[in-house]
Amino acid sequence: MLKDKKGVSLLELVFVIAIIGIMASLFVLSYRKSEKDYIVEQAAQKFAADIRSTQTKSLAGEKAGSDSPKGWGIRIKTTSPASYSFMYYYLQDLDGNKCPSAGESPKEYGSPIILDSNISFDNSVGDEIFFAIPFAQGCINKNSLTPNITFKFKLNGALKESVFVTKYGQVEI
Repeated sequence: MLKDKKGVSLLELVFVIAIIGIMASLFVLSYRKSEKDYIVEQAAQKFAADIRSTQTKSLAGEKAGSDSPKGWGIRIKTTSPASYSFMYYYLQDLDGNKCPSAGESPKEYGSPIILDSNISFDNSVGDEIFFAIPFAQGCINKNSLTPNITFKFKLNGALKESVFVTKYGQVEI
């Protein structure tokens, strides 16, 4: 004599719970990867905004406290954790290229912006970008910008984001 089955067996219940567990673990892994990518994207966005801010300071002739600099820039530090800070020059321009001369050293202004410990800069382009007052043309490492320059953001060594600066100061991500 057969009885009508009502409910689920233990085996069916274990199977459903296992499927839910696998799906949850895939979601968590995907979320963590997306979260890290977002952190790099935000760092690149902030860096681009800070380059634009530096350009604005230069074009406006903004003062640094009581100092009257001849240009503003950003200095990149690739030590761990990577960071960058604002700087300004008095710009003697001994060689006439509208960039700081080799003997000039910048004055740092404000606190450095420290990036997440997993983010690094690709230092192939140099460690300073500078914009002279009132020129829109920029300089990298005290030399005129080449047509385009790229700052690369890496997450655990893998390239994730890039910030492009053209010779005439256009900033793109």
